[in-house]
This record gives sequence, structure tokens and C-alpha cells, in this order.
Amino acid sequence: MSQQEVKMVTVRMPLALYDKIKTDAESRSASISDVVRDAVVKRYESPRQDDTPAYEQYIQPVEQVFQTLSKQLEIKDEQLKTQLAAKTEQIQTKDQQIDQLHQLLAMKEKSVDEALAQLNRANLQLEDLRKPRTMWQKVKATFVPQTD
Repeated sequence: MSQQEVKMVTVRMPLALYDKIKTDAESRSASISDVVRDAVVKRYESPRQDDTPAYEQYIQPVEQVFQTLSKQLEIKDEQLKTQLAAKTEQIQTKDQQIDQLHQLLAMKEKSVDEALAQLNRANLQLEDLRKPRTMWQKVKATFVPQTD
């Protein structure tokens, strides 16, 4: 110890703790006072990890949790992107199918309209054939072209 002003201190402690300190002092070939003094100096004069939260105790586990959550988030993000791409493709396929169905429907409507027009013409011809005609009308229909 350097030449500093010192103060004597008396400390009361549990007997079990005293026995531990005594055993430690004997193993180091030092006095009980030296062991207690070293512990006090170490506690108050040297930087302590106990005074501030230890990196390993608090920060490192938080970083590990953060990294784990980040990885899980990245995996989930990739899954969602894959699902979104699949759904987008499905929607595009459905849109193409709807367009094809609209085209088919338009073609069917046109076919139905043409069939109805043919049916109307056929009905008109039938009606025309059912009407009694004079001889002159029959001759005229044979030699003169009809205009609609």
C-alpha cells in the first residue's frame, strides 16, 4: 500500500462468510485483513462489470433475439413474396379465362342472332308458301327475281 492516510474499520459478518475469507487467506498465504482489503479495493477502485449491465448478460441475448427475429421476418417476407407472386399469376390466368369466356359469349350471341335471322326468313318463306296465290302470281314468281 502507498503512503496514504488510512482508517481502521471493524466489520461484522456471518460466520460462514468469515470461514470462506479465512480459507481464501490461508490458501494465498495472506492475512484476513489483506483479503478483505483487496475485495473492498477491487469493488470500489477498479472498474466493475457488475456496476453496469454486462454485455453478455443483457445486450448479447437481446442481439441474439433480434437476429433470430430478423431471420424469421426475412423468411416470412420471402414466403409472402412467393405467395403474392403465385396469387398474382392465378389472377392473371383467371383474367385471361374471363376474357376468353367473354369472346366465346360474344361469338355465341352473334351465332344466336344469325340463327334467329335465318329462322325469321324461313318463317316468312313458309308463310309466303302457305298463302294461296293466283296463277299470275305463280308465273311472276317463277320468271321475275324477288327483291327484299
